[in-house]
Amino acid sequence: MTHGDFDNIGNDCDFLYQTRPGLTNATHDEHIRTLDPKEGLRMATTDKFYNIALMTSDLVMFSRAQRLERERNAKRPWRHQELNLITMPMDDWIEQPEKSMYKSLEFDIHPMSEPQSKEDPMKLCIK
Repeated sequence: MTHGDFDNIGNDCDFLYQTRPGLTNATHDEHIRTLDPKEGLRMATTDKFYNIALMTSDLVMFSRAQRLERERNAKRPWRHQELNLITMPMDDWIEQPEKSMYKSLEFDIHPMSEPQSKEDPMKLCIK
């Protein structure tokens, strides 16, 4: 796919979103319920594909940033830096929210920090 293909996908969604009479201030969900079934499906599919394409692009760019960081570290080992990433399936967040929150906080805060410093924010987020 090219950048133009992604632009066309976004334009297709823009063509449908808030451009029809009675839907100028409607939400995405209101569009899906109100539009002709074919157009609603087209809009929903376009929107989801566009979001997946953006997430994929983000992962590619993060991978590139990690590679560049490794190359720079090889040239200057005295200034070693790391770019760490974590990916977590959405199903984990749905099925095991507390465990997912803990894993995320463990990554964000630091694995060496006290367990209590992760559990308190986790409990606040779960409530």
